[in-house]
Amino acid sequence: MVLAIDDENKMKFLWADIEAEVLPVRHVLSVDESIPLLESEEYRLIIIDRMMDGEHTFPNASEIDVGILLYKKIRQTNPAIPVIILTGYYEGDLGLGMEEVDSRFRMLEKSDTTDDIIFAIKALLHAVYGDEFPL
Repeated sequence: MVLAIDDENKMKFLWADIEAEVLPVRHVLSVDESIPLLESEEYRLIIIDRMMDGEHTFPNASEIDVGILLYKKIRQTNPAIPVIILTGYYEGDLGLGMEEVDSRFRMLEKSDTTDDIIFAIKALLHAVYGDEFPL
């Protein structure tokens, strides 16, 4: 199952396409809503919106940093899970070097086509889990 954490309901079309072509998707609208799920359930992939409110989980953070902070929190507790950050505010890897040191991470632009996003998801899952997820 994929856990998608994004505060935009308009992404439901992408979640439906991912569910049809890759894995079932559980969508939550906030970081705060995602924390209990991350602690109690196992996922094959986590997709995070870069910019959203995280007032309870990250009370002093700017909205633009919340997705990155959640990624780092996930890495502390579950370094093996693949994570994709979807953003409308792409700036390379934000200077964090995450893609160079973490082969289980990708940052994608929301403006990419659905086909491109699905291909990137499949490629990441194949890289992590092998032939269980063929390209």
